[in-house]
Amino acid sequence: MAQIACQAWLFGALATPALFLFQTILERVAVAFAAAAIIDGLYHGHSMQAALWTGVLGIVAVINGSCTLLVNKIQDVMYLKCAQEITQRLMKVLVTASGIEHLDSPEYADRLRIVRDRVDVPADIFLNLSVWISTLFTIVLSFVLLWQIHPLLLLFILLACPAALFQGAAMTREIHYAGQSIADERLSERFRDLALGEEGAKELRMLGLSELIVGRYRELRARVTRARALGRLQHVRPAVFGGLAKGLCLGGGLLFLVYLLGTHQATAAQIALGVTLLNGTLSGSISLLMKASFLIEQGWMAESLLALLSYRSPLKQPVKPLPCPEKLERGLCVEHVSFTYPGTEQPALQDVSLTLPAGATIALVGENGSGKTTLLKLLCRFYDPDEGRITVDGIDLRELALEAWRAQLTLVQQHFGRYHFLVRETVGVGDITSISRDARLLQAVQGAGADAFVQRLPAGLDTQLGAEFEKGRDLSGGQWQKLAIARAHMRRQPLITILDEPSASLDPKAEYEVYSRFQQLMEANRRRGGILFLVSHRLETTRLADVVIVLANGQVVEVGTHQQLLDANKTYAELYRLKMQILEAQPENQ
Repeated sequence: MAQIACQAWLFGALATPALFLFQTILERVAVAFAAAAIIDGLYHGHSMQAALWTGVLGIVAVINGSCTLLVNKIQDVMYLKCAQEITQRLMKVLVTASGIEHLDSPEYADRLRIVRDRVDVPADIFLNLSVWISTLFTIVLSFVLLWQIHPLLLLFILLACPAALFQGAAMTREIHYAGQSIADERLSERFRDLALGEEGAKELRMLGLSELIVGRYRELRARVTRARALGRLQHVRPAVFGGLAKGLCLGGGLLFLVYLLGTHQATAAQIALGVTLLNGTLSGSISLLMKASFLIEQGWMAESLLALLSYRSPLKQPVKPLPCPEKLERGLCVEHVSFTYPGTEQPALQDVSLTLPAGATIALVGENGSGKTTLLKLLCRFYDPDEGRITVDGIDLRELALEAWRAQLTLVQQHFGRYHFLVRETVGVGDITSISRDARLLQAVQGAGADAFVQRLPAGLDTQLGAEFEKGRDLSGGQWQKLAIARAHMRRQPLITILDEPSASLDPKAEYEVYSRFQQLMEANRRRGGILFLVSHRLETTRLADVVIVLANGQVVEVGTHQQLLDANKTYAELYRLKMQILEAQPENQ
């Protein structure tokens, strides 16, 4: 953590401990010496000495106040720079991870929730350590000075210290309660975002769900608050015990100093110095031990942060990757593949074997949860199969360089990204090298059928998307989807094109046009053996496919052409007839 703080802002990392040490010495030792000198001057009638040291005390107060202001500003900057450094590191580690299995992990979600609002924890730890070290140095110096007045004064400080140790145990219990509430806190935030955001605004009002949403949020927050409150209350008894111990020890120490003065074992100046040092050292010693308990809490957060920063995807990169084929000769083979998502028990795919010929258009058909999207995720190598393998012209996918393989893919998903960038950026990220080439962008936009509405935007390709920005424009669901399709068009001549429910927000005519355009683009790719995958619940589009694969419960139940499967009169034929009946009934219902 200290290393991260230093890398975030070296000047602050060097200046802060020095200022803390300087300020602590001023507050504890210099003030004590000045007060002792003033008392000594007044006691012996040396008014000039008393006035001089009073002036010194005023100067010390001014310097101390300036140091406090300077330290606070440096702390603010340190927090900002550490937050920025940690956020950038987290983004780099998690966004560049080869796979996406961490997104399926509750442990990952809990850790992310712990550190999300405390990305400045390295600064916290570093600053607390700086205070801790400077306080320890001052306490040691104060011990030496108190020893010179009378060794027994140290006993009063040592007797008060054990009470502060109970704070460490209390912090451990608080962390336990906080850990229990993390899952409820995450869920409550989902309900809060649902109530305040745009995503479900219409449906919540139409269905009258406001009371339900608010009620569930209230219930979850009540549990979170109860757990957090119980954690905070763990500190009450240690705090009371610590305050009582400090008061008794300070009172005993003051009485002992009065005794020393009365028996002429110490001068008035020494007594003044002893009173100031005793009070400051008692407070400092207890604060030192209590800050150690805060470090326990920060260590808990740092553990989650370091776990995220050290995350490495289980997807293995080959030591000596084989070159990715520039064209497909035979195609893809799925050989006895089984896969179960992390944290679940039900297999998403079970012993799936398929031959996907080069140059073919493949339609994947099945009910929700049948394994269609999972199979495509394995083809993209977002995950590796638990059993079996997928080969490209006989080469195991795991033997190819991951980036080189993905460079040969283009993907349009049902849950596409709504990037609030400029239109040219929203489309151009499909091929970063062409982001400033208007002709290439407009070709992709036209290929997605988005050219009409893009031309109507006030700045065309340079229009800012997102209503939350000044002059930003929001789009309809269908328009966002067309821009996602345009992104896919940006990648030239991919070997694998995947359309996974890409037109859920489009009408059937627009969907058919989208698939037809992709098929036209694929004609050029067929010479390279390119394969087009179609996934859609609108089975009328499967007539475009050369091969239709029907999945159910993670297994392949039928394979053939559209006509062959209709003639077989099994699962596909039943689904197709049902879909056609629904389409035929629509005009009558209208």
